Amino acid sequence: MALHLKFALNLDTIADEMIDEISKKWKNPFDAPVLIFSDYKLEQWFRLKWTEKKGVLANLNRKSLDRFLFEILGGDEPIENSDGETTIRKKLSADMLRNVIVAYIQNLAFSGNLQGNAEKFYGNKKKVVEELDEKVAEYLFIKHTESESTIQWKLDDLRLFDFSSKMATLFLEYETSRPSNFLSGANGILDCWKEGNLQSFFLDKNKKEMENESWERQLYSKIFHRQNGNSESLLTEAFKKVDSQNTYLTLPFMYKACQKNGKTEFLFPQDKPVFILGLSGMGQFYRVVLQDFAKNHEVFAYIQNPCMEFWEDLPGKKIDIKTFYNANGNASDDSENLGTTENELLRAWGRAGRDNIGLWCLADDYQGGFGEEVKTQAPYKETLELYGEEKEALNRKEKTLLSEIQRMVAHRDNQFSEEFEPKCDSSLTLTAAPNPIREVEAIHSRICQLLLEGASIRDILVVCPQLSDYRSAIQQVFDQCEKGSEEGVHLPFVIVDSDAQTSFVGNALANLFAVKKKKALSRLEFFALMRNPVVQEARGIDPNEISYWEKWISGMNVYRDHTEKSNAKEDWLDGVKRLLLSRLTDNCVGEYMPYADMQSADDGTLNRFADAVESLENWIQMPELQGEDFEILHSFREFLNSWLSMPNPPKHLTGETIVLQSVLKAFEDLKYLFALNRESISWNLISQVLQNAAQSSEYSYGSPFINGVTFMKFAPNRTIPVKHLFFMGANAKDFPGAQSFDSLDLRKNLPWKGDDTPVEKNRYAFLCQLMSTGESFHISYQNMYLPKDEELYPSSVVNDLKEALQKALNRLPNLSKELSKAEKLLPEIKIDIDETRPSSELFTAREHRNKMTREKFNQENRLQSKVENIHSQENSENHLERKNLPEMVTAYSIRQFLEFPFAFQVNKLLGLENTEENPEKIPMEPIELNALENSSWLKALVSQKLGIALTEKEMLDKEKLILAGKIPAVPFGDLIWEKLKKKAEEFASKIKDDYQDEGWKFLPCKVECHILQQNNGEEKPWTLVGNVAIVACKGNEVELISVKNRSFKDKDYLENYAAALALVREGKQVKIRVYSVKDKNEIEFKEKIVLENEASRSAKATEILQNIYNEMNVQSYRGIFPFSLRQKSVESIAKFKEELSNADEWKYFAGKDLFDLYDSGIYSEEERTNFSTVWMEGKEKMKKLLPDFDFEKAENKKGK
Repeated sequence: MALHLKFALNLDTIADEMIDEISKKWKNPFDAPVLIFSDYKLEQWFRLKWTEKKGVLANLNRKSLDRFLFEILGGDEPIENSDGETTIRKKLSADMLRNVIVAYIQNLAFSGNLQGNAEKFYGNKKKVVEELDEKVAEYLFIKHTESESTIQWKLDDLRLFDFSSKMATLFLEYETSRPSNFLSGANGILDCWKEGNLQSFFLDKNKKEMENESWERQLYSKIFHRQNGNSESLLTEAFKKVDSQNTYLTLPFMYKACQKNGKTEFLFPQDKPVFILGLSGMGQFYRVVLQDFAKNHEVFAYIQNPCMEFWEDLPGKKIDIKTFYNANGNASDDSENLGTTENELLRAWGRAGRDNIGLWCLADDYQGGFGEEVKTQAPYKETLELYGEEKEALNRKEKTLLSEIQRMVAHRDNQFSEEFEPKCDSSLTLTAAPNPIREVEAIHSRICQLLLEGASIRDILVVCPQLSDYRSAIQQVFDQCEKGSEEGVHLPFVIVDSDAQTSFVGNALANLFAVKKKKALSRLEFFALMRNPVVQEARGIDPNEISYWEKWISGMNVYRDHTEKSNAKEDWLDGVKRLLLSRLTDNCVGEYMPYADMQSADDGTLNRFADAVESLENWIQMPELQGEDFEILHSFREFLNSWLSMPNPPKHLTGETIVLQSVLKAFEDLKYLFALNRESISWNLISQVLQNAAQSSEYSYGSPFINGVTFMKFAPNRTIPVKHLFFMGANAKDFPGAQSFDSLDLRKNLPWKGDDTPVEKNRYAFLCQLMSTGESFHISYQNMYLPKDEELYPSSVVNDLKEALQKALNRLPNLSKELSKAEKLLPEIKIDIDETRPSSELFTAREHRNKMTREKFNQENRLQSKVENIHSQENSENHLERKNLPEMVTAYSIRQFLEFPFAFQVNKLLGLENTEENPEKIPMEPIELNALENSSWLKALVSQKLGIALTEKEMLDKEKLILAGKIPAVPFGDLIWEKLKKKAEEFASKIKDDYQDEGWKFLPCKVECHILQQNNGEEKPWTLVGNVAIVACKGNEVELISVKNRSFKDKDYLENYAAALALVREGKQVKIRVYSVKDKNEIEFKEKIVLENEASRSAKATEILQNIYNEMNVQSYRGIFPFSLRQKSVESIAKFKEELSNADEWKYFAGKDLFDLYDSGIYSEEERTNFSTVWMEGKEKMKKLLPDFDFEKAENKKGK
């Protein structure tokens, strides 16, 4: 038997050979050979290739490397333990180990506690110091309280989780990366960290123990070894308490258990071959097992080697392999031994591949350069092959820049061949775009061009290191028009990797635990949960119902739960009671006022709302989890199922079920934490365990090349042969990544061969993908971060590529100046933020729209405004005929128009009137009334104090307001009410004093005024309606009164101005009086006689109302003319912009961020140049509508 190593430049070539070899070995269709792939996507590609070559593929026996080793080492097989019991051998996971470490440290920290002990926490910290290390204790504990005599410490749950997770991962990695017998004479970690004889393993160059090894070794021993004469280790104790039928071991321990009399007994038929594809890098332990396995089994390993030679060879002189690879000595780095003529890309990117190919050869006892005596010691046949015919294939290729780079890498050369003429071509491109959307648009256009040139979707692959950052852009660009649409080219696409960070399951867990942490339900978490698609599917919630529920909690003024009994009137359960009570009565029952609307009559909607609230309230009351209390754990599982488990998930949530399974697996592993823990377990710790499972669950879905253009995450050991590859997101910050330094990892200073960093793995993966691309390789990156106007830079691999090209160019004789720089050979195609490409290169409606917009902008022929319906047709007769004019106008809308015409028109068209904050985002009840409630309630209370008759609904009563949730209960409710009541009394008293003369009476006034409007030669009627809360009447004299709980402003007159004009039209003598608060909290009033100097006031009032209606609705006047700036003298647009920014009308305009005064859609270039004229025209127009108001300052009048 043997380990057959077969190498090739391209996985495509080697896969063909593998298919042929499998076909020879596969004799029984029901007993297929084992196939091991480096990645699931590579397996899918291999299936597709097999189908294309052989036609049919069934019963493929695919396994991961971990699963294969687990099975051949006796996994899932019954064994007899030390007690003579039969158990099943299982693999120990990092999550299970983490939970045991957490339980150990918690028990250690809380050991010896005495209730009421003032030094409780301090004593715990000292115990951790004694057993582990002071640095560990300093990290795990935070100050709880501090006094002059003692300091109390608290074990931090989040730090404990992070620490335990890290150590669990490191312990498992130590075992697999530092195995025994990796190379001749090298000890493994299990030889030194063994029960009863702990020794130093990680030594520095001076043979001294590495920092941190002492306490890490001690912690490892406490978990894995028997202590103080106990019959079993802590790990075994946990497993027996939870799952006595299984025995959990790490792979190295399983391997050791399979060894009998110096020979390993593998549970695998000797006549059954094993095939491995693409697995260039793996842990050192896996190589030991495979080498041992291959002594009696046939293993075929098909590995990509990006060059044609054995570049893993060491210098020719004889070297003692024991000295070269020593677990306690520095592993030699022969990168410096590479000649100065070594290919630049192999030097920059090939380190990880060179080491791993060397290790594959060593595993096969291929040790050329170490002496023939080493080879003869091999117990099995050496069968190492390279595909020399690929050299001929390279030479036969059409010479392109990409193929020449591949040739230089393959031949370890830095010079262009004589046959190659250096030139820029489309085989290798570099694109820089200002944002992800423009980058994806450039890729979309190039893919369309490739398809027009005859390529198929099967030939194209798009990879990205940070696919989640581009997901939205991909969907916007590729999914913007349906198949068959005439608006653009529709390219089907598929994203085959998940974005774990945006998991709906993870978001739901975060909100559920936020509710638990706050011990109160609030609007934020409730609606975040209700709008979560997973929660909606699990609880059967119709998304349309959420808006009803939002209306209910807003109407009942439910914000959050209150724990104090004296202030428990507004919580969510009380809101549910009010809704249910409305089914029985309309009257108050005790402390509850029924609340109902049309939607609350729906039993299903109401029951789902009530069930959700009740479930969350029960969750808040769920007690702390106690060690070995599995009943509470079961209740918690049922609660999670009710919120996350989807019986029949829709297609778009299929991926969420994978995340949910990961979460439920983490939940099951919690049993090991409960089994050992003698103290209560905080919900913060449980939250970390479950949310970590949700966030770290990366999954793949869909198959590449099947349903459209494939977008795939770029990762090591995931090379996919393809004709055209797009490498998207090649930014310096994302790829190949930053060198990380982990102070807890004891391997960092003395690495072994195969200890590849993520950066080295990424670089080598990039090299392998470059060599596996047939015709074109397109790199793109984002060169700008527009929000900060920040320049971004390309990945270092781009710079390495340019440097390699530059050195190749420098070696050319008679180099032309046109191609003297690598930038000429590989120019950077810069995409502008605006669409500037020729129309022939545009393939989507979005791109055409962007191009047209830019062209029209340059010509200053854009539509007059960003507001769609405001344009230059307004004055045409046809336009007026088509325009639907309102038959009823409110006094309030006239007030809005007169205050700021531009804001009124924009609000009307874009629906921006409601600028209030989203009620779902308001977590707590306000401690003060908002401006609208303050104003309306103050008027109502003043009206009551003045004796004005109000309906029962209009009357304000403190108890009713509290029951209805309009104001909070004590103490803020009392404070708000008393403050408002006192102010109302002050206003009422002042008003009464001013109207002591006989004959004055107070009453409300409803205005309804019918007016005929001349419109396009026809008279069309319209009606003005409005309400004035307080009116003082005496004969024909009418005074409209308003009250303001602040200082006076001129625009306060506008509140009742339209109503005043309507009353003047009826022949009344009208004043507008405004009561306000001046300095030192004194109340004063200002008044204005309406149309005082007009001879025919009734006719003038009618004319003004008609003019207002015409400008407001017919002409749609949109002048940027705030009422508060009417007396300003503005000479330039710069001065106007400064004044406008300080005006209240602009500050509170919801759409202010949508407009720029320098935009030609607002003011043309001519208007901006002569802005003083524009300002005066606006002033004259508004004068006609407001003849009662001064438009010039008093000093300006005197001057005239």
